[in-house]
Parts: sequence; structure tokens; C-alpha cells
Amino acid sequence: MESTAFTIPILPGRTDECRLIASESMGKRRSEHAESRRKMTVGREFSWIQKTAADLLIIYYEADDLGTASERLATSRDPYDAWYREQLHYVTGVDFGDPSTEVPRPDTLCEVTGEIAAHAVPVATVVPLLPGMTEEARSWLQELRGPRSGELDDLARRAGLARASWYLQSAPDGNLLITFALVEDVEECYRGFALSDHPFDTWLKERLLKYTGIDYNAPSEGPLPHEETAELILDWHHAFEAAA
Repeated sequence: MESTAFTIPILPGRTDECRLIASESMGKRRSEHAESRRKMTVGREFSWIQKTAADLLIIYYEADDLGTASERLATSRDPYDAWYREQLHYVTGVDFGDPSTEVPRPDTLCEVTGEIAAHAVPVATVVPLLPGMTEEARSWLQELRGPRSGELDDLARRAGLARASWYLQSAPDGNLLITFALVEDVEECYRGFALSDHPFDTWLKERLLKYTGIDYNAPSEGPLPHEETAELILDWHHAFEAAA
């Protein structure tokens, strides 16, 4: 199973419409959505809205073949797929059916997987990388995927991460780091990471501060830091549909 995540700015004033599209896909058109994703070989799909100066739509897919999924999303003439493309175009201005459109294609830099609990919560964030830090961040994530993968696996166990993935997306105003995770307890995960003085966690927080400017350590006084996770608006996966 392959995975990808990408983010697109929502056009001004259309954030509520974005929520309504997801609500319709998960509501009265859920069976059409499920059939569409089955044909795309998509096993899991999540969407979020992240509040920023310009609100962002974040989309995450897992598919048997991402190439097949992307091509079908762009070319399918099924009524639901055509409707879904039209809605995305309306809220983001991106026409997924236009071959000349440059659809975001982030690099998958690092992934860690474990046993997925039934109650795991999908969370995602997008943070801009500081100017000039893209290549260092890329090397850092390759280090996590390679020589330090065992330490990352250990962190996942300690933090209750069923899955975590990091993607690097190029953007005109600066490159973006997208983080996706399936978390057993979101609050406890953030709290534990913020308070941890484990050597690997400390190193990880130092790198995040260097590349993003965000300090994930707990302050000496005041409340614990809380990473602003995006608002989950669409939650679909094949296993759930099969069980239903």
C-alpha cells in the first residue's frame, strides 16, 4: 500500500463550502464515494481543514497504486468522480481534470507503521519550512527512515502512534512539511512528547525547531504547548465500509 498527502489553499470565503462537500461525500453520497475509491484502489482517505491566514485543505490517501488513483481521479467520467472534481475546483481553484494543471505531488520522506488500533484518531498538520532549510530537513527525515529508524519505532510505541508519515511539498511561497499520524490518544501523545527528556525525543525537537521554528518543548511556566491540529472533515476507509 502506497500513501501520499498534499495540501491546497482554499479560496477566500469557501471554507464552509469545503466542509459541506465532505459532509455530502460522507453522508447521502457515501456509497458513491466508496465505489469511486474502490475503483481507484484507495484503501484509506482523510481530509482536514487547517486554519491559517489562507485556510488549507489537506488530503491523505493510501492506495494499492497511487498512479492509478491519480489518473482515475483526473479522467474518470463516473458522475460522482466528475462531481467531486468540480467541487474541488470550486473550493480551491485547482482543476484536477485539466492535464496542464500542476497537481501537488509531495515526496514521501519517512514512514513508521505499527498495529492500528480501532480507535486510532487521524491527525494532520502542515508547517512551512524555514528559508534555506529544505535540504537539511530532507536529509534529517532520510536519517529517520534509515539509521535511526529503530529509535523512531521506539518513539511510536511510547507515544501510541499507530502510523506516522512525513511529506515534503514544494510551494511557491516556501516548502511545506506535512505530518500525518494515526494516534491512540492525541492529547497524551502531545503531552508526552512536550515533556519528554528522552535523548531521541530531545534530538527530534531540536531538529524541528531548527527547520520549522516551532518549539515543541514544554515551557518552564504556563500551559503545555499544543500543536494546532487540523479539523478532520472526511474519514473513509475500505475496512470500515466492508464491515458496514
